[in-house]
Parts: sequence; C-alpha cells; structure tokens
Amino acid sequence: MANEAELKFDVRGFAKALQKAPQLLFEEMDDALKKQGLEFDRKFQRNMTGRPGVMTRSGMLRRSFTQGTVGRNLDDLHWLYGSNSPYARIQEKGGVVKPRKAKWLTIPTQNAATASGVAKESARSMFQRFGNRMVFIGPKSKGLSPGIYLKDGKSMQKMFHIAKSVKIKGRLGLFRTFKRHRPFIIRKVNEGIGTALMRMIQK
Repeated sequence: MANEAELKFDVRGFAKALQKAPQLLFEEMDDALKKQGLEFDRKFQRNMTGRPGVMTRSGMLRRSFTQGTVGRNLDDLHWLYGSNSPYARIQEKGGVVKPRKAKWLTIPTQNAATASGVAKESARSMFQRFGNRMVFIGPKSKGLSPGIYLKDGKSMQKMFHIAKSVKIKGRLGLFRTFKRHRPFIIRKVNEGIGTALMRMIQK
C-alpha cells in the first residue's frame, strides 16, 4: 500500500550487542568507581586535618590510605578504601592508648617536640645520650610534676609527660566523609551505566 510505513529490526545485531553489555557495563562502572575513589580520597585527605580532624605529624597515617577497585566482572566488582596503619582504627573510632613494652606512655613537651608535635627523639634515646642527666619523676614524688626531665645545670627541663594510658576521641572522619560523598559515587556510577548503554546501542 502507498501509505504504509515499514520498520525492520536487526534482531541479530541487537542480540550481539546484548552479549557485550556485561563487559561494557563493567568497564564503565570500574572507571567511574576509580575516578570517584580519587575524588573521595582528595576530600577525605583535606577533611582529615580539619576540625575536628587529627594533627598531621609525620604524615605516615595520611600516606597509608589507598583506594582501588577489585573484581574482574560485574558480579564481584567493588571499591575498597582503607589504611594498613595500626593507628587508623583508633583515630576513627576512638579508644584508650596504653604502652605495649614500657610501663609509661611518654608524651613530648614543647622542649622535646618539633613544631608539629613530633618527638625530636624518644625518651629511651635521650636516656642513652644524656645518661644520669635524665631524671624520671614518678607520680608519688614531691615537688616536680610527674614526667621525664633533663638536668641543665641547676635547672630541670621537662622533656616528657608520662601517663599509664591516654583516652582519645574518634576524629579521623573517614565514615563521616564517606556518608557525605556516597550520593556522588552512586550518581557517577549510574552515569557510567548510561554511557555503557549508549556505547552498546552505537555498536
């Protein structure tokens, strides 16, 4: 008939495109997760030292965080972010710090610390270097407050505070930052799925 409209479907081509869909989806989702992982890392690193974040000293904790995707197909693709630092968990959750091999924790005073609060050297090292010029004052001693002192002529400089334990609050903010960033990750992954579908149609 003269006014008929005819539509033809390439069923084989469509079926072939569907076979490639899982791989295309995997590639786009993997790429989206990696990009968002880098963006999350930048935001977390920036927030880590902001209030109420942790003080940066040696930078080892900051450098210990890594991110990436694992899995070779859609069934097991997932994104991981974390740290292998033994300090990360307690900085995130909070808790009580106790000495492992010594009787006391030693916290450097301004006399023994750098501008960022890191001890210039350990109390053990100072005892070895200065010998009997280093003096330990216990909690039951009278006069000077408990701590480790360095004799300097007639004066005594307090180099370290001492404590049996120290309770710290969780302040790293990893999960707090992730909670805020999670909607952006989901949005970017959904955009990746849309891109994969467009690639499938075009092919």
